Amino acid sequence: MKNLKEEESKYIQKLKTVDDHESRLLNVLKEHNIHAYKATMWLRDHASIFEKRVFAPILTQLHVLDIKFAEFIEASISNHHKFSFIVQTKSDMLLLKQKCKDEQNLLINILLAPPENVEYPTPLTREQMKQYGLHHYISELYNAPAPVKRALNEYASHYRIAIGDTKCQKFGEQLYEKSVRNYFSEGVFFQNKRSIYGDCGLITTTHLIPKAKYLQRGVDQEYRKSLEKSLKEIQENIEIKSRLLDDNTKLLGDLRRQIDEKNNEKEELKCFYNTLQKLRANLNLKQSTLESLKKTIWDYHKEKKIVDQKVQECNEKRAAEAIAMKNYVLSASNMSEKAIHTAIELVSLQARKVAIEQKTKDLTNALNNLENTYQNISKRLQELREHARKLLKDALEQCDCQDETFTSAFSLLPNSLEEINDLLAQKEAVISCSGGIEPRLLEEYEQRQKEIHTRKSALAQSLDSYATLSNEIGALKVTWLTPLNEMLKEVNEKFSTFFRSIGCAGEVLLTEHNDFSMYGLDIRVKFRACDSLSVLDHHRQSGGERSVSTMLYLMAMQGLNTCPFRVVDEINQGTFFSEKVYSSAPPYINQSAKGMDPVNERRVFSIISAVASQSGTSQYFLITPKLLPSLTFTENTSILCVFNGNTIMNQKNWLEQSLADFFINIYFNWCFCGPQHQTKLVALPHGLREEGGCKRCLRDLSCSWAGSLSENEQKKVYEFLIKFRLAY
Repeated sequence: MKNLKEEESKYIQKLKTVDDHESRLLNVLKEHNIHAYKATMWLRDHASIFEKRVFAPILTQLHVLDIKFAEFIEASISNHHKFSFIVQTKSDMLLLKQKCKDEQNLLINILLAPPENVEYPTPLTREQMKQYGLHHYISELYNAPAPVKRALNEYASHYRIAIGDTKCQKFGEQLYEKSVRNYFSEGVFFQNKRSIYGDCGLITTTHLIPKAKYLQRGVDQEYRKSLEKSLKEIQENIEIKSRLLDDNTKLLGDLRRQIDEKNNEKEELKCFYNTLQKLRANLNLKQSTLESLKKTIWDYHKEKKIVDQKVQECNEKRAAEAIAMKNYVLSASNMSEKAIHTAIELVSLQARKVAIEQKTKDLTNALNNLENTYQNISKRLQELREHARKLLKDALEQCDCQDETFTSAFSLLPNSLEEINDLLAQKEAVISCSGGIEPRLLEEYEQRQKEIHTRKSALAQSLDSYATLSNEIGALKVTWLTPLNEMLKEVNEKFSTFFRSIGCAGEVLLTEHNDFSMYGLDIRVKFRACDSLSVLDHHRQSGGERSVSTMLYLMAMQGLNTCPFRVVDEINQGTFFSEKVYSSAPPYINQSAKGMDPVNERRVFSIISAVASQSGTSQYFLITPKLLPSLTFTENTSILCVFNGNTIMNQKNWLEQSLADFFINIYFNWCFCGPQHQTKLVALPHGLREEGGCKRCLRDLSCSWAGSLSENEQKKVYEFLIKFRLAY
């Protein structure tokens, strides 16, 4: 009974889980398509009026077998089909249309499920799929009612859309010939087709697969029915068991009374039996004691000899073990002593190492200081030598020593001031001993002494001025270099963050020099894991890498000054075209141009979009001749496509004769190219796939023509789109 109650609780909990998931799907339906939600709630209350079962929107009928395939299933079903109702007869289709569309004005989509006898064979067998690197078909990845599954095979071609690895990308032509024209590989959806206007080769279109928004695990109605059936059977068993339990309870009461009576009799017999057993045990004990006493007559001397022999053997063993123990203790003592000495030596060596390292550091610092002092002294010596040469030249000029005799005489004089003073003292002593001195020579000597004193004073003043200017330059350098380093630190952090976001590395460093005119900035980047950081130049990095680095450097510097808006002109010009996506690119596009590749352009655009969308930043104007497909735009991003120019046909002349052909071509692509290719229509990116599609489509068209349509022309386009949507 307890097990049945536990099983009942488990099944009730499973049903609650299914109902909760179904409620979550209804909430998703309510959030994204209120008309489909209202129609679903109405269908629940009026399901009995239809001839056969009518299925709610496909979104609520799918049960994903593995959550990792949810995004593939969702990407393979258009929004138009996700919210479509499935009927099995035309009469039910007309009745549902009358009740929901006509009477309640609900905008819903209704699909007629193919008959039961229609089969959808897969184009490849399992062995063939393995050869081409394919694993599953979309139709194998979920459970759904049979009519819903037939409808998805009919309208979404799930039976021939496959999922594979990178190997399948090499067999595009072979898969196309095998009728597998659409497949998923490594998070990308591939579509292959051939142009109907000529043999242009196979055209492959790729789409990045977005994350699943709706499907997690759908409600499996068959599973729900099996749970309800099992729960009902368990509840019936519980009811039967309960009746049997009541009967058994009454019988159990009677039996318990009889058992109590028997138990009383049993206790009496048990007491008597215990007494009897005790007596028997005492008797057996006495008999065994008597037998043992009879057998205890033994030889004392023989047993003593045996015991003494065993004692001697034990003593010999203990002595041998004691000797071995002594040896082990001595060995352990020696090892401990060695370990202590080794530890002491290790500590002393470590202390010596620390002292040597400290001494080495001090000596290195002292050496650096001595080198700086030597450089300063050398520089000072060079300046003094230059000044002395200048003074010597001036002295020669003032003495008018043009004669070779005076020149040779000056060359014989010593170069140091002390030696000159000693020589001068000797000469003065000689002169004083020689008698009188001519007045002219004495005046000339005194004049030269005054000049020497004046030159020494000027030299001292020049040295003081040099020291003062050096101190002022050092102070000014600190006041200028500190804010500059802080500013560059902020720029370097942002620059490094941007590069890490694209999976690369980069930094901005200041290049210092003794000459201030040689100061500069080094932008160091690394785009490949096998490379190291290197200075940005045209010899190492490609044009696209230099464009990415330049743009990210400008983005990192934008916080240094404030301006109302910023303009970036053709930063992505010269982008490579993907051979698969743009194999049919027009001839006027230079496919050999070198610049920012699509991957880096997509990364740079996402960074610009994220930074420009932050509050408090400047407005960005990005001027470009083209944009990559499937870019991620924020809510604050606006796109203006200008189609005006001197060489372009006037829109009034073009509108009347080309508008109909233009939309007929769109309608043809919409009907025959599959739901995923519909997102690639140039003028109608999402207009026919989302709620309010006509208005949004008209808005996109108005944006594309840069507001050049008049009100009457816009009205014509709007009426045409309404007819186009109803016809579809």
